[in-house]
Amino acid sequence: MWALLALLAALLWPLDVAVRRLVIEAAQVQAAARRVRQGARDAWDTLRGRLRPQPVHEPTLGRLLRSQEQRKAEPQRPVGLGLGGTSPPSEREPAADAAPAPPREQAWVAPAPSAPEDGEPEAAEEPGDALSRLKAAKRRARREKSD
Repeated sequence: MWALLALLAALLWPLDVAVRRLVIEAAQVQAAARRVRQGARDAWDTLRGRLRPQPVHEPTLGRLLRSQEQRKAEPQRPVGLGLGGTSPPSEREPAADAAPAPPREQAWVAPAPSAPEDGEPEAAEEPGDALSRLKAAKRRARREKSD
């Protein structure tokens, strides 16, 4: 008997904490009761065959479905080199109100590594994987730091 009471107390304890800490207004309780009653009525009508549930589409899904229908209705356009079947940008005429494009900046190029100054012949670097290059760079940095 006491085990059943302990189980009941354990199940009711979160409800007790919620009631003490949450502030629920009467309007919120009434709105929730209305939604529950409406849901129960709809479920009963559906079970009785009087109400057919309408598919619920999210706004993004609705836009997707509309765009698919529009694509089906449009005639197929030939696919060109540009986006959406248009001519490539080099063949298009520039817009009259468009500002001229700024000149492109050149990419930064790392300087070539210099030969060792202390006369030590450094092993010729073989093109390897990234890990071997990182290890070699770490060894060089330690050597320079100790000098």
